[in-house]
Amino acid sequence: MPMVKMLPSRRREFAMPVVVKQGRGRDLLFTPTGLEVVDRIRTTFSDWLQAAP
Repeated sequence: MPMVKMLPSRRREFAMPVVVKQGRGRDLLFTPTGLEVVDRIRTTFSDWLQAAP
């Protein structure tokens, strides 16, 4: 059974899966929630880099 990594939350029932681990030595699969998190992180880092002196 694949292992699912979750975004932390204060209440477990609201935790969102971000990746599904396929097994030893195999790639992780991002869930739609995980892809959204990655997109927001990339945008944030890009904004930070453009604002840096």
